[in-house]
Amino acid sequence: MARADPAGPGFLAELLTRMDNPLTGLSWISPRHGRTAPAADMLQGLARGDIELTHEAFHRLQPWRAAAHLRELLMQRAHGRQAGAAVRAVAT
Repeated sequence: MARADPAGPGFLAELLTRMDNPLTGLSWISPRHGRTAPAADMLQGLARGDIELTHEAFHRLQPWRAAAHLRELLMQRAHGRQAGAAVRAVAT
């Protein structure tokens, strides 16, 4: 099976469908109670360049649990050389 283009819109869908429970990933980035999810805000900040893709930048983010989880996910993806593409796909 061909992989979706990391810069294309299907990449997020591919990442979500590979998860054991895709609804968990989707709910983690979905708005709640009329407010955007912290993870979605962080991903958008990374995509815009407002947040640096560094360990130090992630240590300063709040809420810290969402930042730590996102940092861990991005580090896992970085081993596949797709962290930047994943950020761009989710943030668009």
